[in-house]
Amino acid sequence: MVLLALGALVPACSESRPRLQFLGDSITVISASQLHQRFDGRYTVDVDAFVGVTTSGMLEQARVAATAHPKVVVVNLGTNDVACTQRALSCVGPYSPARTEADLRAIATVFGPSACVIFVDLNTHVLYSSRAEDLNRWLHATFPRVVDWAAAYRSSWFSSDIDPHPDAAGRARLVQLVDEAVSAC
Repeated sequence: MVLLALGALVPACSESRPRLQFLGDSITVISASQLHQRFDGRYTVDVDAFVGVTTSGMLEQARVAATAHPKVVVVNLGTNDVACTQRALSCVGPYSPARTEADLRAIATVFGPSACVIFVDLNTHVLYSSRAEDLNRWLHATFPRVVDWAAAYRSSWFSSDIDPHPDAAGRARLVQLVDEAVSAC
């Protein structure tokens, strides 16, 4: 459909695709190519993800990303927060559920009511599983859209019980679950 405006043909709708914003940690970093393969034809995709980042570490990036007014936002954060007591990780401070929850609320809020914000819950089959389970319960109780990554778990997707990073098959399933959630927005 086109509209006639002062003798010129003008498209009735914008030709630009809606914006899809990903915010995440190393799990999102290693999934970036699959995310682009899955969504680039339907959305303008922005992936802001950093290895080792916590929810607090992504607050400013979320504020910057919000200025682009994405239609859909996928947040895959929290793994590094709950893992902060592990000796192998260097964290700014000990894990604080209240701080992580406040950070996630702030990230959701910064995008405003017009954005469809989706959270991805955490793999609970790792050393810090009780903390991940607690955060997952809070995510599901607090936000209307949460991808249930924990329920999709298959041990074959991970090299060990201390590695939260899925292999290619696990990433493919994660991206499929995210796509289902994005399609519901």
